[in-house]
Amino acid sequence: APDLQKSIGFYQSAAAAGLPEAQTNLGLLYANGEGVETNPELAAELWTSAALANNAIAQFNLGLAYFAGRGVATDQQEALGLILVAAAQGLADARFALAQFYMRGLGLPEDLELARYFFEEARDAGHPEADIFITDFEQRGIVSADIEKAVSEGRLPSLPKLLDPDTRQSPTRPRATAPSSQAKTEVPAVTSQRL
Repeated sequence: APDLQKSIGFYQSAAAAGLPEAQTNLGLLYANGEGVETNPELAAELWTSAALANNAIAQFNLGLAYFAGRGVATDQQEALGLILVAAAQGLADARFALAQFYMRGLGLPEDLELARYFFEEARDAGHPEADIFITDFEQRGIVSADIEKAVSEGRLPSLPKLLDPDTRQSPTRPRATAPSSQAKTEVPAVTSQRL
C-alpha cells in the first residue's frame, strides 16, 4: 500500500496547513484505521477543524461521531444539528440520514412527513436509495412536510453549538454514561464520506 502511505503523507501535510478537504479525508482514515492506527478522537478533531471551515462532509461525519459517541461524548442534539447543516449544504447522505432519523424516531420524534421531505431532498441531491422510500410513502399516503411550517413549529434540530458563534465549544471527550432506556441511539446505515 505505498500509494496509501503516500496519500496519508499528503493528507497530513495538507491538513496541518489547514485544508478542510485534507482534514476531512485524514479524519476518515483515522476513524476507520485505513493505513494508520484507529484514532476516533483524532478523527473528531480533524473533522471539527474542517466543519468550522464549512465542509459539509466533515460536518456530516462529525455529526455521526457525536451520535454514536465515537471520539467525542455522545450528544444527539449536536449530532442532529451538524447533520442538518450538512444537509442544508446539499449533501445527499446527510439528507438521507435525517430522513432515516425522522422515519425511525432516532434522536428525534418520529415524523413521517419530515422523513418524506428529507428523502425527497436526498433524491434531488442524487442519493440512489431515496426513491425506494418515497415510493413506499406514496403508497401509504404520507405527504411531504411543509418545511416552513415545520421550522416555525420547532420540528427541526437546532443549530449545533460547534457552529453557533454565541455558544461555540470544542468537541467534548467521551464520558462514561449509561444510555437512556427511552432514547433510541442506533446509527442508521449511512456511510461516512471522503472527497
